[in-house]
Amino acid sequence: MIKLISFKICPCYQRIAALLLAIDIPFESKFIDLDDIPEWFSDISPDIEPVIETEDKKYIAGVDNIVTYIQKAYPTAITRLKYTYSKQVKEWSNIANKLYIDQCITQRSANKKLLKENQDKLDKTLKLIESNLNTNKYHECTCLSLIDIAWLPVLHRIHLIKELTGYNFISKYPNIQLWQNKILKEKITFNSVPDNFKDVFVDFYLNENTFLGQIFICANK
Repeated sequence: MIKLISFKICPCYQRIAALLLAIDIPFESKFIDLDDIPEWFSDISPDIEPVIETEDKKYIAGVDNIVTYIQKAYPTAITRLKYTYSKQVKEWSNIANKLYIDQCITQRSANKKLLKENQDKLDKTLKLIESNLNTNKYHECTCLSLIDIAWLPVLHRIHLIKELTGYNFISKYPNIQLWQNKILKEKITFNSVPDNFKDVFVDFYLNENTFLGQIFICANK
């Protein structure tokens, strides 16, 4: 059985877990502490990206390398997903990978001014996606694609921020909202994170040191 090793809060972990769940490949999760990264893990993954231990006991690090491995190792299972042409999958996946970092920075903004500045940076990408969804309406397709799974962590986290604070990063983007609604109907969205993910999410993003955290704390007094 594959072993997936990462941090509970990591969006790349969720993407890989969602992919494995979507194609029905069993796996075991092992979580490490973000504040106490084992040396053996950083030796395997210097960029601190997720690692998998394959069934033949080999280690593969990095979300793109892992997704490529899964596609090659399980060619029959991967056909459960809807494919778009590979160039488009790569482009949209690369945008999602970059957005994981930008989204993390934005959600941890210390004050309203920083949140606005970081939101403006996010909006550049979100506007591009919104316009592309006019012609590539993944939210209207009945089956998941690799693009859906790459974007699942982003859309899930946007949902959690809105649910917990009322702040909606995609209020101006109706096509993205439709796409998000599709993703939120998928069981793998919620099954691809640990059971206590919401608590971990709150501790990491909605603490007293972040602007969104201050909104959350005030709302729950």
